[in-house]
Amino acid sequence: MDIQPLLSTHDAAEFLNMTPVQVTRAARRGDIPCVMLHDGEPRFDVKDLRQWVESQKQPPRQGAAQ
Repeated sequence: MDIQPLLSTHDAAEFLNMTPVQVTRAARRGDIPCVMLHDGEPRFDVKDLRQWVESQKQPPRQGAAQ
């Protein structure tokens, strides 16, 4: 079993091209998958974030420039 370390809010924000505040708010709302630590700080699994990004992709609109 290959266990990857969990990302901090700062590292997850960099990965997602967001600010740490945006990531924290999204995690607390349940919009982004995370692990909440006992002190309320979220941590992020890269695998979960990659899957979440894939699930957020929108298909191209018909007639949109390619």
